[in-house]
Amino acid sequence: MRTVFITGATSGIGLACVKLYLDNNNFVIGVGRNNKKLNYIKKKFYNADKNFLSINCDLENKKAINIILKKTSKFKMIDTLINCAGLAYKRKIENISLNEWNKIMYLNVTIPYMLSQKLLRKLSMSKNASIINVSSIAGRLRSISLGCHYTTSKSAIIGMTRHLATELSKKKNKSKLLCPKSDYNTYA
Repeated sequence: MRTVFITGATSGIGLACVKLYLDNNNFVIGVGRNNKKLNYIKKKFYNADKNFLSINCDLENKKAINIILKKTSKFKMIDTLINCAGLAYKRKIENISLNEWNKIMYLNVTIPYMLSQKLLRKLSMSKNASIINVSSIAGRLRSISLGCHYTTSKSAIIGMTRHLATELSKKKNKSKLLCPKSDYNTYA
């Protein structure tokens, strides 16, 4: 049984990962800001009654990392960290405020960096640890509909993941990247 830590656990790719790992008899630590959805996972997903720890917190809150570290302190080892939580706005550059830019960069880049750093000791205890960062095809090319702040943040995640892949390989840890493609109608 692996211990898997997932941000953005209540929707999209994060929720799909929660389901997949629970279905395969893993222990999942799920972080999400929607307590109702976290409770739904606990009640309805296979194995969630015994193999799911929910952490209800908004990662935009500067105290979120401390909340997470406190709630995961009993875990000596984490096998997989999946950074799924993200934020996106559909804006042209002339309409992006510095506050909005910083919000996107904080959630999409700084939080994955901080979790990778803060959970590294627990990940290093695993014989087959992985950090999986969810980026976007926008990070490799450009967004077809979202703002340049989103594209920049997803490019940064790609760079961080590539760097960690080299740096952490010496410790037998893996850093992996997922760049899903958006449906053209998703943000229409």
